[in-house]
Formats: sequence, structure tokens, C-alpha cells
Amino acid sequence: IALCALALGVGGERPDLAWFRTVHWRFAVSRAALTGTMALLTVQWLAMQGSQSVIASTRSVYGVFQVRELEAQGARYRQLMHGSTSHGVQILPPDPRSAMPMAYYHPSGGNYAAMELRNGGRLAGIGLGAGAAAAWPRDGESIVFYEIDPDARELARTWFTHLGDTEVRIGDARLVLAGEESTYDALFVDAFSGDGIPVHLLTEEAFRVYLDHLAEDGVLVLHISNRFLDLRGVVRANALDLGLAGAIRTDRATPETADPFVYFASTAVLVRDPARLAELDDRWVRFADDDPFPRHAPWTDDHTNLLEPLGLW
Repeated sequence: IALCALALGVGGERPDLAWFRTVHWRFAVSRAALTGTMALLTVQWLAMQGSQSVIASTRSVYGVFQVRELEAQGARYRQLMHGSTSHGVQILPPDPRSAMPMAYYHPSGGNYAAMELRNGGRLAGIGLGAGAAAAWPRDGESIVFYEIDPDARELARTWFTHLGDTEVRIGDARLVLAGEESTYDALFVDAFSGDGIPVHLLTEEAFRVYLDHLAEDGVLVLHISNRFLDLRGVVRANALDLGLAGAIRTDRATPETADPFVYFASTAVLVRDPARLAELDDRWVRFADDDPFPRHAPWTDDHTNLLEPLGLW
């Protein structure tokens, strides 16, 4: 702030720059307002930092991870950040909610509800985050994660408790899956919440890989929350082009539902048999000729258009 104020104050005491003061006196008020605004923003930022601490950090070719320890509503919790994107939170003991998956994975959310449509106990997740989805399997069920960044696995195991000894297969999920013969009852694709999305996981060819590893009555769930991209039209176009039925649920926070530990998500669920969607409640909107979702061309390995989900096309 001091440096900015000094720079803005050039000519304040210099006799040889008196002309500057005379001609530009009208900018004095603007200068004071700008300096005051910078001071206010800095104080606000420092206040926010006072309740959090970075307890671990790693950098890889995929970006920077940070584990932060914070406090809200009297509860201590940890948060996994990748750049400016939150990849999960966990409330710390002795709070009884410490074993509950939070953020986008809370039992009240669309991701959890979509995965509950499964008819079997073989689950898979693409994208690990803090490992909160590892809390989803019921007794006798299992989940396998596919994660491209080894740092994510290390941080999830070290600083969060949901993952435990759950298997994490390192590598590009599409390539790893293509080389396997595994079959799952529910496949959860959670790789699109960051600033730069892995487009190759959102093309028709990628969807075909997922379907190749999905049981005939299985469910394909895609977490498509993103601050900048509306991916609903892309998922809809791909699904219909592949002959799939689907529905999307987008939750919005209200003053009554706001909770620092529960993130509101946009979720798509795709199935081969439309009857599999019968259990969904009225918060879900099914794909139809008159549905409200954007109309885009399907994405393929040869054609994608990020201007469409940005709303610029």
C-alpha cells in the first residue's frame, strides 16, 4: 500500500512538478479513494488469512496443491486446494461430522443422489480430490479411483481420513481404463471443476470408454460444476448422440441453505435404460425436446468448442 501511495503521490512535494499539481489537482480525490480502497482490500484479505493456515503444499506439472486448516462455525476443518479451486473439505475430530463426506460429496447433494441409483457394489471415481467419495460405498461395496497426479493421492492419504487404503490407480483415467477389463456398477467422473478442464475426458470417445466399463444397468455420473463453463449442453449432446437417457440437477445456495461445509453442485446422470431414472426426484430435469439445457454439437476428439459453454457462441 505504501509503495502504491508513494507512486500515486509523485509531484506532491517537488517544486519542479508544481505544474503537475496545478493541472491535475482533480485527480487528488481519485488518488485518495484508490489508496483507501487498496488499504481496505488488504485489511480484508489479512483478516481472511488469520483464520487459516497452509499446512502442506506440493507442486507438479499439473499445478500447485495446498492443504489448508481453517475454522468456521466453531469447527476446525481441512481443505484441499488446487490452484484457486477447492477439491474437498473434511471437518476434524472431535466433531461428529468428521466421518461424513462434505463439500460436493455430502449426502444431501446431487452427486451422492445419482450414485445411489446403482444396482451393485462396484464403484469407480475419476478424479480423487481429498478422497471424500471413498466414504460412499456401503458395507460389502468397494470403490477404485483413477487419478493423474500422484501428489493428490499422497495428500489425500496423509491429511484426510476418508481414503485410507482405498486403491488409487495413477495415470490418465481414459488411457488406464482403456487398458483394463474392469466393470463397474457406477462410474463417477469428477474432473471438471477446475479452471482448465481435461477436454479429452468429455468427448464422445471418452464416454464410450466409460460405457465399455459400465455394467448394462450401470450409472454414469458426471460432476460438472464449474465457475466459468456451463457443461450441461455438452453432456446432453454427447449422451443423446450415444443413445443414452439422462438428467441433470443443479442446486443453488440460498440464505436458508448456506453451509460452509456443503458445496452446491451441478450433476449429470446417464443411463442406457430411461427407467433407471424413475427414482430421481423433481430436482432433476430429464433430457427432452423441451428441456432448458443449451443446445450444442457433441464434442469429439476432433471437435470441441469451449466458446459454447462459455456462452460466447
